[in-house]
Amino acid sequence: MPRYRMVLAGLSVAIALAGLASASASAHEFIVEEKSLATTEELTGTIGASKLEFKLAGEDTTIECKSGSLKGGIRNTGAMETNLKLSECQIVTWPPVCRAITEPNVWLSDELTTFEEKPGLRFSGLEGKEFLFEFRGTSKECTIKPTFPVDGSFTCELPEIKTEAVTHEVACKPAGDKLSVGPNVATFTATAKARLASGKKWSVD
Repeated sequence: MPRYRMVLAGLSVAIALAGLASASASAHEFIVEEKSLATTEELTGTIGASKLEFKLAGEDTTIECKSGSLKGGIRNTGAMETNLKLSECQIVTWPPVCRAITEPNVWLSDELTTFEEKPGLRFSGLEGKEFLFEFRGTSKECTIKPTFPVDGSFTCELPEIKTEAVTHEVACKPAGDKLSVGPNVATFTATAKARLASGKKWSVD
């Protein structure tokens, strides 16, 4: 593995996924209990496996997280903020002694948008923030102490959101990414389950 001094700019993932959106820049709107959402509803969810992939010094690098959580809200006017936390993360393409890294716990801006001709959520960094989120190496035994700030934005599909339900799937795909780690293009893949804290059924029209 080459010698690094790694400061990379790029994503917020988590990957990556979390508290959802506003209807700005979108023709869609949130529906709760068969009515257009007039106020704000708190949103919570769980994140499954997620993956951030990019090249570092010409080598494929993959960071995987096994789980996570999200908490935010939805409304039909103005952007919202979502808290995204990724857990059980490691650099799986590195030697075992160097795989340990921090677990991102960040706030992101999100908005309702159109992704692959379906409603989706676009996540980006908050105004004034240098990057979306970052990973930092924590292994005491590893001679390399990497820092991976991730920059840009990512968009997640809401595949069944047209049908009213209590819980909805959120699917983040590389096709919706505009991410980078340093000068290198990055992709983020993740799935999540999101629901309203009130337990009400919701959808997007």
